[in-house]
Amino acid sequence: MASILPLIENDEIRIELLNPRLLNSWLIAGVLMASLGLLILHSMFTLGTILIVSSFFPTTTYIIRWLENRKIASALSIVATDIGHPWHPSDEDGDSYTYILDVKGEWIRLPQKSRIQIVSDPFLKGWAVRDDDDDEKLHGKLGPISEPIVELLEEVVNQALILTRTISEDDDPTLRNAREREKSAEGMLERTWMDTTPGQVEIQFGQMGRAKEILGRRNEQLDLASDSEE
Repeated sequence: MASILPLIENDEIRIELLNPRLLNSWLIAGVLMASLGLLILHSMFTLGTILIVSSFFPTTTYIIRWLENRKIASALSIVATDIGHPWHPSDEDGDSYTYILDVKGEWIRLPQKSRIQIVSDPFLKGWAVRDDDDDEKLHGKLGPISEPIVELLEEVVNQALILTRTISEDDDPTLRNAREREKSAEGMLERTWMDTTPGQVEIQFGQMGRAKEILGRRNEQLDLASDSEE
């Protein structure tokens, strides 16, 4: 279990999604504008007033993003990956499992071929993690978490499972040896940054965009196979 790493402790993922440097920049800009406005308010009333009023924009942006980051951090602290998963920073070989932290504080290993759904559990006043294809199959239980965090959590877990399944299947080398390809790349890989609009739950980091492409391709193949049988 020592190889299991929560996503919130993955420096690359945490910095990419939470972007603390940008968050602090908004706060510093708001403080500087307000401070400068107060300093010149007596000598240049109009300009000072404009600066003070304008400081509300970066300050408000900081608050909105700080609240959004709290939701993201909460979700990332409940999901973990094993040493062989593409989201794990280690270069060592190992299992590529995805884990979720249950209400007892234990890491529950999710089946590689599963797709989970998180539904409300009225009896425990929490949430139940079930299999999307089999409502009776219970993977684990979560404590009382706000619904926005649950939506984000479900999205992150399912996308992590996409990668788990992909690299574990011998006939699909799409993401195999991903770290070797990154090391041989000429420059930094392009990143798709997350939309920070409040309410946004779509996560795209690391191999996430590729994972969605793989899932879409497989769905198209299933549709074609179904049409040919008819």
